[in-house]
Amino acid sequence: EERERERERRPAQPPLRKSALRVLDLGCGEGYYAARVRDYAKERACAVELVCVDASKEACEMCAKMVPEAFTCVADASATLPFYDGTIDVVLSVFAPRVPKELARVLRGNGRVVVVSPEPEHMSELREEKDIGVTVVAVESGKAERVDEGMSQAGFKVASRRSIRGTMSLDGDAVANLIIMGPSGYHNDVEAIEKVRARAEPRDVTKAFTLTVYEK
Repeated sequence: EERERERERRPAQPPLRKSALRVLDLGCGEGYYAARVRDYAKERACAVELVCVDASKEACEMCAKMVPEAFTCVADASATLPFYDGTIDVVLSVFAPRVPKELARVLRGNGRVVVVSPEPEHMSELREEKDIGVTVVAVESGKAERVDEGMSQAGFKVASRRSIRGTMSLDGDAVANLIIMGPSGYHNDVEAIEKVRARAEPRDVTKAFTLTVYEK
């Protein structure tokens, strides 16, 4: 019994091939981005090990089906990560929370963090529509600066930054999926989301986000 308790206290530690680049996907959801990394690596004959975590058990189960070769576990990205020090090469944080000090701890010396964050204009049309029937969370003022400051305090510096903007023509199903994939998903019940999903006519929605690469 004591051995079993000790095993549960140990960090989750997938086996590592020495030649592989270990990529951690924080807040992996159903595994969409992890699958894209896997496919990109295969096209370029690059060996990668994918580690995917999400606070949702259901999301991890979906991720395990979409990316069966990944090591997937339930973990809160905004808390202590269940991994040993210096065992990760790259961290992906796409619209997901993160703890800079934890990223610095689990990353190797030359590790990098890729953070994708929404800009104020992201999904602005959905916030402006009064008849949409759902709550679309606005981006807090000064958020980008606070993210930079937090990462800097943990020992990171900005290696590169890119702003990505455009317009998407989305039907009701796509709009519903866009809402639930981010923080707005926690502010709406299933009934409200399904009403949005039932709307057939397409609408133009702005995409605006920043991709920042931090290095130790």
